[in-house]
Amino acid sequence: MILFHISKLLNISSNLKIDMKNKMFVLFIIILLLFTVVSCKESEVDVKTYDTTQETDDYFNSVLDDSNINDNMDENADDNNAADEEEKNEKEAESTKYGPTECGDNICQFYETNSNCSEDCDKLEDATLADYPEFLNDVKLVVGDYATSTDVITATVISTYLVANDIDAETILASELENFYNDDLILIGSPCINQATAELLHYDEDTCGDIVSEQNNAVIKLLVFDNNEIILITGYNEGDTRDASAMLTDESYNLNGAEEWVNLVSDGDINIYYSKN
Repeated sequence: MILFHISKLLNISSNLKIDMKNKMFVLFIIILLLFTVVSCKESEVDVKTYDTTQETDDYFNSVLDDSNINDNMDENADDNNAADEEEKNEKEAESTKYGPTECGDNICQFYETNSNCSEDCDKLEDATLADYPEFLNDVKLVVGDYATSTDVITATVISTYLVANDIDAETILASELENFYNDDLILIGSPCINQATAELLHYDEDTCGDIVSEQNNAVIKLLVFDNNEIILITGYNEGDTRDASAMLTDESYNLNGAEEWVNLVSDGDINIYYSKN
């Protein structure tokens, strides 16, 4: 369009028979006008480009602000959930406080058998571990929800032994146990770790560490109910529990009582130092 007007001006100047000097002047004016028009166009483009860039920057800033807001909301939600979970755990811990246990409370605790507390352990009158594992059927081996790998391995070894003796067995978490009195159970580990043991025998955080007080010691206990049997095994630590579990997988050990206290000597052997019926 601009070239068209320039051409038109040149034709006019030619028709008017303008001399060469005046033609040069007219051409100069045309070039100046052309330069001015082009400069205006570039300025307009720059302004539009700036506006577009500014709008884009504003958009991305808005998106980033929204993202930061969402991230902050997610973090606040996570913090609130963690606080709620901690409060829930504290309330549960408070609600599971048990009083001191003693003979006559209808709970056959560790250190209690029919011989010294028949009120609580009357069903152990004719029952011992001597016939293990024949009296078991469809066994659930229970470990704590946060049990160490050592407890899980212990459960696996015992389960393998039972299956080899044609006794169905499976390992579950304490939170998956629906009822203490439907299935034969083997509860593995300290009640500080295995909440099933803690609930069954009324141990709380203040008393759960009182069962086995010396290292390299462990206890295996039998409980008998109307429809099932429960075996509990726990040691001073997970390693002692694992080592004592050999008594439940090695038939060379003689289990004769309802509660067997054992010492784990350095050479890997197990000595039964106290057996109660």
